[in-house]
Amino acid sequence: MEEKEEKKSNDYSSMRLARLFRVLEVMSTKKVPTRLIDLSKELNLPQSTVYRYVQALISEGYAYTDEESGNYALTWKVCKVSDAIRTPTVLRNIASPYLHRIVDTLLLSACLVVMEGYRTVYLSFIDSPETIGESTIRIGKNAPIHTSGSGKVLLSVLPRQKVKDILEISGMVAMTPKTITDEEAFFVELENVRKKGFAIDDEECEEGHRCVSVPILDYSGKTVAAISAFARIEDMDMDKIENVFVPYLKKISVEISRKLGYEIK
Repeated sequence: MEEKEEKKSNDYSSMRLARLFRVLEVMSTKKVPTRLIDLSKELNLPQSTVYRYVQALISEGYAYTDEESGNYALTWKVCKVSDAIRTPTVLRNIASPYLHRIVDTLLLSACLVVMEGYRTVYLSFIDSPETIGESTIRIGKNAPIHTSGSGKVLLSVLPRQKVKDILEISGMVAMTPKTITDEEAFFVELENVRKKGFAIDDEECEEGHRCVSVPILDYSGKTVAAISAFARIEDMDMDKIENVFVPYLKKISVEISRKLGYEIK
């Protein structure tokens, strides 16, 4: 009997917390202080219930009552929480165990890459068993953005003019005979990346190596990083990339993106 009562109490507490976060989410979408009745309608909750949750937010400094209208809005204290977790270090910590899973499962090297200005930078790099020691020379470094799978993923979500500006600054130097150096051909490649949801570097950055990359999305649906797996071409034939590596990396991408607040539709 006590067990059932405890479970009932825990379920009720969970429901209340879920409602509180829902109130917070709805208020975060409002650009001006909002009436209680409007919040109540959008949340599909009684005004008295919404009032209690809003008062709880006010008591903790996360919301306030507008003096002129009597309506409610969030304070910037919410930004303090978000700023604390929106850092490269946090992203790296979230992604790190997944990179290890990629290495252990696929027996490939794996990395986490972000864009800084007009270039890509490794935030984390995990060696495959056959390439131990290479990660220390890669972290913090970058490859020409047009040559890497991660670069293609990160560029594929940008407006065409923004990509053109980046390519003009970075150039389109040929790293290997397979590097795409024609701008129009590169835009065709980016369109393929958008359609497929992944990118391949087919010996375009380094001869004898292939790489496959997928995007990482945040709570707003924005691509904020890419994860890549790569190895020598003999370990990454195209059939295996399409049928084994890509499905696994997309699964990993979903899991990381969820931890960044992205909601899969």
